[in-house]
Amino acid sequence: MFAEEQFLRRKFGIKYQEWSAKTPAFFPNFSLFKKSTLSFSWKKVLKKEKNVLAGIFLLFTIFDLACGLMDKTHQINYFLLSACLLTGVMYAILKYLKKKTTVLDEDGR
Repeated sequence: MFAEEQFLRRKFGIKYQEWSAKTPAFFPNFSLFKKSTLSFSWKKVLKKEKNVLAGIFLLFTIFDLACGLMDKTHQINYFLLSACLLTGVMYAILKYLKKKTTVLDEDGR
């Protein structure tokens, strides 16, 4: 934490010092909360996070299968395997929609 603060002080200078003076390190001060001017978009979330979601389920499924093979128990976690397959199908659909259609574009672009 100290190395990070030193880096931020060197990079941003006085702006960082002013920000850190009014921003608590551990417990948030909700009275200082400012609402974002940007609106939330499910389309943007689906476009940007499809890789991460599919990757997480794929990685956990591989780890689970590898542990089963190493223990020689060969017990398959069907819930995890189903979730992996479902996110794989969802990934393929979202990838197709992003490349071939305008369904996931913001404002019809």
